[in-house]
Amino acid sequence: MAHASIPMMLPDLKQLKQAILLRTLTEMTAGDAGIRVCPYEVPGGGTCRNDECEELHLSRIRCEPSDAEVAALVHSRLSSPWRGRCDARAIAIALERVRLRGGAGDLEADVVTALSELGIPATPASDACDDNDLECQ
Repeated sequence: MAHASIPMMLPDLKQLKQAILLRTLTEMTAGDAGIRVCPYEVPGGGTCRNDECEELHLSRIRCEPSDAEVAALVHSRLSSPWRGRCDARAIAIALERVRLRGGAGDLEADVVTALSELGIPATPASDACDDNDLECQ
């Protein structure tokens, strides 16, 4: 099989993370159109020390795509030989196993490991970038 030796280039997971962040912010502000971002956090990324502050604190928002969301995106980008041998659920399960073992703490590295365990060679999208490539920054 010639395709087995060519690693799959992971999709840019930053776009998925941004979409999840946008969804989270939309859900958080849906009931209050007048909500403001705490002025201590922007500009410059300061820290609000007021525990009773009711404004929006971007630094406190923790949102990561679920394993199922990551798996669906990755599966949609697999080439046809791999897509037919592995579904999104299998990728999600493999990713969950990697995380349960401690993973690398980096989403792309965990996805590469999960795909490798499924026999799918993959390389992070960031590996394809040259330091001088403005599109990758």
